[in-house]
Amino acid sequence: MDKQKKLNHVRFNLGGLRCGLLSVALLGLGTAAAQTAPASLAGEWTVVGPDSLLGKGNAAPSLTLDGRSDLSGFAGCNRLSGRYAARGSVFLTSGLAVTRMACDPQAMQLESAVLDRLNRVNRFSLDGELLTLKGSQGDLLLRRSGPALNLGTSLTPAPQEPSMTLPPSSDPATPAALSAVTGAWQVRSLTVGGQSVPVRPEAAVDLKLTGEKLELSGTLGCNRLRSTGQMQPQTPGSDSPEWRFIGVGTTRMACEPELMAAETQLTEFLLGALRLDLSGDTLTLRSAGGELVLERAVPQAAAEWASSYQATQLRLDGQDVSLTLPVTFSFEPQADGTLQLSGDAGCNRLFASGQPWEGGWAFDGLGATLMACPDMSAESSVGALLGESFKLFREGNTLALRSERGELQLAPASEATQPAPAVQPAGQYTLTELRRDGQTLDLSAFDRPVILNFAQDAQGQHTLGGSDGCNTFGGSYEWVAGGGLRLPEPPLGTLMFCPSLDTMPSLSAALADSPDITLTGDRLTLRHGDTEWVFQQD
Repeated sequence: MDKQKKLNHVRFNLGGLRCGLLSVALLGLGTAAAQTAPASLAGEWTVVGPDSLLGKGNAAPSLTLDGRSDLSGFAGCNRLSGRYAARGSVFLTSGLAVTRMACDPQAMQLESAVLDRLNRVNRFSLDGELLTLKGSQGDLLLRRSGPALNLGTSLTPAPQEPSMTLPPSSDPATPAALSAVTGAWQVRSLTVGGQSVPVRPEAAVDLKLTGEKLELSGTLGCNRLRSTGQMQPQTPGSDSPEWRFIGVGTTRMACEPELMAAETQLTEFLLGALRLDLSGDTLTLRSAGGELVLERAVPQAAAEWASSYQATQLRLDGQDVSLTLPVTFSFEPQADGTLQLSGDAGCNRLFASGQPWEGGWAFDGLGATLMACPDMSAESSVGALLGESFKLFREGNTLALRSERGELQLAPASEATQPAPAVQPAGQYTLTELRRDGQTLDLSAFDRPVILNFAQDAQGQHTLGGSDGCNTFGGSYEWVAGGGLRLPEPPLGTLMFCPSLDTMPSLSAALADSPDITLTGDRLTLRHGDTEWVFQQD
């Protein structure tokens, strides 16, 4: 295992240990240390230093602390989530996870540095609007970028956060709390300039209220539109606040002319000043130029689903992808009406939280733990499909997870077809042919036969021994599904000198570099760079 992968394994194990020790560490601080209220850290913070860190990327990372235990933010490329605890001058994090988008190398380098520091932070200091998180990997300097939240102190109960409410109105149908607009909505009608715009049954909108910002995303059946509205100061005499959306982002798929025209009209409608009117399960967005009528989507009952599902087919960017390891998911409805997704793609734990949407569920993106494993191909494919946002639909007894990049089909685990176990080499194999740059080499140049011996010890660990034509060696190995061999540690061996070491390819070097292996019957072919080793089972 190379050094970076070792560090990733250690990081994950320490993260689990820190999670279990959070409450123990903080209990030892006592009441005196608790006089510095963790609630004073609540709010939004932008990373402003050190300069050597920010020089690794373009967009500045940020954190949002809820004043109690939840942490979220932007790590430099991906969205970040996790938990934290603060008492006195102690600050600890646990369970940090990120989505799985790929960015330019500078952004990924910045994100890695930020995560390294957050995973090892243990102290903090607060000087006005400047927060310093201190740890063994270096400091993070953050400046408050949003309003401080008044959540009380650690010694007194925190007051309930006030919900955004509309002022009194003569219209009894006006909602009492703006937070009620959050959720999934089906589009029932769109009128622009007095003309009705054709709307398809699959047209839907997602709304999310955060403070005085209203995030909107949706589709009329082709492209996905996104925009954020800002609540405007209420004018005297008005019965509800106005919302103004500045800029509408959209995907760039080509659609039927009628649908493209409808998307253009929806974009023009959103760019005006809008008022919201909620009556029961109907929400109407009105502007001077028209109105958009939405009906709250009713999700299918999650409790009716099976407890566990296994992936049966993955299609990504128009191509079918073979899953080398089982991919499983489970879904658990929560008391707050959300749906918790958890899964496993052979290495890391996957997780996401969904909101009701058009008879299904909508997820902002897929999070994962941060272990490095020998075979991450299945996890990488699933992460590429679901990393940003995706929807969950039920189709009879099966489920489908869909994003703009493709679809993952799921069947109840009890009914899913299990993949055939990977065939692994076993026993002793002797080299019969060696080719380099297409030329066949004379095996008599080796001082002794070249042998590979695959076995399993009493503890079930796979072992690999043999001879490289000069020295003997032995150690453990891992078989990578799909055809690959990986040595966690360099094998132990003798250190004799032979003339063949200067003239013939090195089998030991090939094995240490995770070569590709093809096993056909009793014939084993090992490929490394421009060299091909052909072995025959004894």
